[in-house]
Amino acid sequence: MIDQYMNEIGVSEKRQRTRFLYDKTILCYEHRDNKHKKVKKKPVVFKVKNISYSGMRIETLSKINEGDILVFNLKDGYEIRELKLEIVWSNFHYQDMEVQAGAKFIELKRDDVLFLHTIISKLK
Repeated sequence: MIDQYMNEIGVSEKRQRTRFLYDKTILCYEHRDNKHKKVKKKPVVFKVKNISYSGMRIETLSKINEGDILVFNLKDGYEIRELKLEIVWSNFHYQDMEVQAGAKFIELKRDDVLFLHTIISKLK
C-alpha cells in the first residue's frame, strides 16, 4: 500500500529505502507491548537518528522490544500527524546505556505518506 502512495507522488524506491539524517526528540504518548494488548503507563522519549519512507532508527533510555508499538505526534511546520511505529529490531548498548532500534511505520494512510514526503524532501 505504501508503495502505491509513493508512486503517486513520484517517489520510486526499492524495498531498502534511502535513509536521511533526522535529529529530533519525540515524546511517545502510547507504548504497547509486543502482544499489542497491554499499554505501558510510562511514556517513551526517543531520539530519531534517521528517517525513511518506511521507518526510523531511534535511540531511547526506555526499555523497548521487537514488536512493540509506539504512537506519537510528528510535527512539520504547522502540521502535526499521529504516526505509529512497530519496533523491528533493538539492541542495548551498555556503554551509552541506550537502546538503539529500527522501527517501521504502520497503518499509514495516503496523507501520512504525503506528510512524510514533505519532511524527507527537505532533507535531501
